[in-house]
Amino acid sequence: MGHDIVHEFDDAHTVVHYRYKFPFPCDNRDFEVFEINKQISDDQYVAIATSIVGGYAPTSSKFVRGDLMVSGYIVTSTGKDTCELQTLMQCDPRGMLPTALVNMDAPDAPLVLFKIKNYVETGAKYYNKKK
Repeated sequence: MGHDIVHEFDDAHTVVHYRYKFPFPCDNRDFEVFEINKQISDDQYVAIATSIVGGYAPTSSKFVRGDLMVSGYIVTSTGKDTCELQTLMQCDPRGMLPTALVNMDAPDAPLVLFKIKNYVETGAKYYNKKK
C-alpha cells in the first residue's frame, strides 16, 4: 500500500508511516516508525528503525497497528560493485494471522534483498537531491 514520511527532523532522522495490504480474511497492517539512515563512513551505511507512539500517524480502524521492535541494516562496501549486508528485524504484526499465511510468505523472505537494493538506491537519489 505504501509509505509516507510524516515528519522529518533532519536528513537522517524521520518518522515514516508504513501501510501493508494483507489478503482476505486478514486485516491490513500499519506501522509508525522512527528511522535513522546514515552513512557512517565512506564505505558503510546504516539504517535502523523502531516503532513509536508519536502521534505523527494516527491510528485507523482500517488497520491493525503493528509493532516493529527493532530493524536494522548495515551495508558495507567490499569492492567496486559488491557489498556485505547485515540485517536484523524483530516485528510483531499484532492481531491474528493464520499459520498457513505466514508459512506461505516464508519462502519469499530472501526477496527482501531486492527491496533493500531499491530502498538504498532511492535513498541515495533522495540524499543526493538534497545536497
